[in-house]
Amino acid sequence: MYGPQPPEAPKSYTFTVCTATFDRAYSLPRVYESLRAQSFTDFEWLVIDDGSTDETGELIQYWHEKAPFAIRYFWQENAGAGAALNRGIDESRGFLFAILDSDDAYVPTALERLKFHWESIPVDKRHHFVGVTGLVQGPSGEIVGSRFPSDVIDSDSLTMRVRFGVKGQKTGCQRTDVLRFYKFPVSGGEKNIAPGTLWNRIALNYKTRFVNEVFRVYYDTPASRSSYRNRLANPRRGYLYYREFMWLDYDFPLKWRLRANASYVRFALHSGVGLSKQRSEIRSPVDWIASLAPGFSAYLLDRLLRVFQYLRADVRKAVSE
Repeated sequence: MYGPQPPEAPKSYTFTVCTATFDRAYSLPRVYESLRAQSFTDFEWLVIDDGSTDETGELIQYWHEKAPFAIRYFWQENAGAGAALNRGIDESRGFLFAILDSDDAYVPTALERLKFHWESIPVDKRHHFVGVTGLVQGPSGEIVGSRFPSDVIDSDSLTMRVRFGVKGQKTGCQRTDVLRFYKFPVSGGEKNIAPGTLWNRIALNYKTRFVNEVFRVYYDTPASRSSYRNRLANPRRGYLYYREFMWLDYDFPLKWRLRANASYVRFALHSGVGLSKQRSEIRSPVDWIASLAPGFSAYLLDRLLRVFQYLRADVRKAVSE
């Protein structure tokens, strides 16, 4: 006769595919269908609903009952992308963590190929690596941004941008244990994060295997084109990002130092941080002074563009009435 049985241990997976979403019931079917088409199936789909008020919950419940893969869904009060992704990292049961935006899609072999490239790293060297990063394409097949300098290269995200000039959207997977140590930065009161802060911190300590292979399809939606509005609506994220960027233990060329200082000045002014406080936070007074004029000019241009947007909105409202 059998006694009481212990609860079944949570199943673990090769991948957790995490989607943080907010009122995206209209685009989530594209995400789901791309996961259903995956050639590699040892993954879970972890959906973190950041306070949606549309039909997202009902949609996920419908898929949960018919999907050929595991789906776990968590709803939380709206706290922003950083908090949602951190929740996903905490809840993950996958060794590798892959972020798939709520309006994008994977190519059918994405997870299979990510696994292949991860396992191509020698076992005795994998502890030096955080993950694999590849390319993104548009719906018509065009590469978004630039390719890497060679088809397979082991480096870090800072070196890719600073030394090799690689630009544009990229995608891949990272070790969940490393992400749990670093986490996405969440600054008080701001819901729109600067995820680059996390990738910069990881780049100082871990390598990534970069490959010239497409894993994700990027859809240019109105929501994805709102980065300019997000920067102005959440200037503190830019301020904190560039404040830390200036102090990274990395040998940046002069043009990168000046550009970072100018961006710091720009977003610090938007955040109400005056010159005296800026002077106490900077790393190089010479770089900061050289960047004051372009940083202040960018700040003024932002203000003028914001006034123009308000005026245009008022005109449209008056015409519609």
